[in-house]
Formats: sequence, C-alpha cells, structure tokens
Amino acid sequence: MKKQRSKFCNFCLACIPGAGQMYLGFFKQGISLMSIFMGCCAIISLIGVDAIAFALPVIWFYAFFDALNKNSLSADEFSKLEDDWLIIKNTDELKFNVKKVRIIAAVILILIGINSLYNGAISFCYQLGIDLDNTVFGLIRYALPKLVFSVLIIGAGIYLIKGKRKSIYEENVSIDNTKLDGDSEIIEDNFIENEKEANDEILSD
Repeated sequence: MKKQRSKFCNFCLACIPGAGQMYLGFFKQGISLMSIFMGCCAIISLIGVDAIAFALPVIWFYAFFDALNKNSLSADEFSKLEDDWLIIKNTDELKFNVKKVRIIAAVILILIGINSLYNGAISFCYQLGIDLDNTVFGLIRYALPKLVFSVLIIGAGIYLIKGKRKSIYEENVSIDNTKLDGDSEIIEDNFIENEKEANDEILSD
C-alpha cells in the first residue's frame, strides 16, 4: 500500500537503490531499481565488463532522489503516483512460455555452475604453483566472458530493432486497413443511395 512515511527512515533506506521506493509502497519500482543495480554489479564482478560501472552512480542517485521526492510530495500529488515496472510498462502484453522460461533458467544455472567450477579449478592450480594466466586458459578466463557478453548485447540490440520494425509495419497495416474499411463504407453508401434514386425514378414513371 502506498503511504508517505517517516522522512528519516526514508532517507536511510533511500541509500539502498530500490529500498526507499519499496518503503513507500512502490514495490514494482523498487524491485526494478534494485534488480538493475545488483545486475550491473553482478556483471562487473562475474564477467569483468568495467564499462558498465558508469551506470552504477546514475542508478544510485536516481533511486535516492526519487525516493526523497516522492515522500516530500503533497498528499494529493502522492496519491496520483502509480507504481509500475521501469522497463516493462504493460505486463498484460507479455506471454510467458513456461517451457522456455525453464530452459532459460536451466541454462543460466548451468553457466553459473560452470563459472564456479572453473574459478575453483583456477584457484586450486594457483595453490599448486601452476600459473595459467599465460596460457589459453587465461585467455578463456578473461576474454571469453567479455566476448560472450558483447555478442549478447549486439543480439539484444538487433532484436529490439526487429521488434520496432515489426510494430511499425503492423501499425501501418492497421492504418491501411482502416482506410480501406472507410473507403468501402463510402462506396457502399453511394451504391445504396444510387440504387434508391433509381428505384424512386422507376416508381415515379
């Protein structure tokens, strides 16, 4: 339930991205911010993509001041605020396939397990005095995750572009169909009117 609360507690919780929003009752926004922030941290830690680090302070400051601003609004303005996911605006349009979700979750778990096993093996080799950084294993450890992440980012961009083109095409098709329906209605009305006039002339004769 959305409710304005203690400013001091809100200030303290706002230091954690998403916690301030959830404290005020905006759970969808809070979960979104916390997931994005923690996801960026996980990518930096596990994959080593340091370029994402610039997003962390942006997300933190946005979440911090957003929580403070929401709690400082008047009661009327606060009541008009809506809680929604930051990335997905309309969840009704999502169609989840349980089988696909299970496959994706299984792949993610397998990759996490492989990564943990690989890191454990590397640490064990270091303890034995075996340096693998100058071998092909070092290349795989540092370069391969970044390469895979880059490919995923490119694939996501291509997918978004295709989705945008598809939506534009569907919108144009719907507009054309609407125009055709309007033209057909006009033609039908003209035909009925002409037929009526012809019948009136026949009856008058």
